[in-house]
Amino acid sequence: RPLRALPWLSGSGAGAGVAMNSQGQRFLQRLVIRYCDWGGSSRGMRQFLKDKIVDFAKRHPDIQIDVAMKRNRHPFMRGIYQHDHEKVIDCPNRDVEWIEEKLAYLRDSSGGRMTKRYAKPVYSQRPTIQGLWDQDVPYQRFRFEVEDQA
Repeated sequence: RPLRALPWLSGSGAGAGVAMNSQGQRFLQRLVIRYCDWGGSSRGMRQFLKDKIVDFAKRHPDIQIDVAMKRNRHPFMRGIYQHDHEKVIDCPNRDVEWIEEKLAYLRDSSGGRMTKRYAKPVYSQRPTIQGLWDQDVPYQRFRFEVEDQA
């Protein structure tokens, strides 16, 4: 049996660069699209739904797509992933190309939050003026006397 590359991020073939789980399924389970049929901020989303959404659905039959109209609201896309992770992208006043890019981002994402993987320690070129902290330094009490100068 030949060695396989990481199945969740394949490097070649039809799913190049697509986040998939160990069974070869996409992490993105469902895509929710909301738009307004009247508002000007939904113009690009309406054009996208008219021209491109059917082709996207045919190319990706494993993703459930829910499209709903919500009047007097800005358009947005919500990606719902395995293990109930979600990513939401607001799309007011955006063109079709931008919406396609963000849809590809949602499709190719694993749904996890962005985290800092490796935090490197900070090394300074200048030592601190106050000196290093030492808990064994004895605490000194100072006594101040106030004299009346009247």
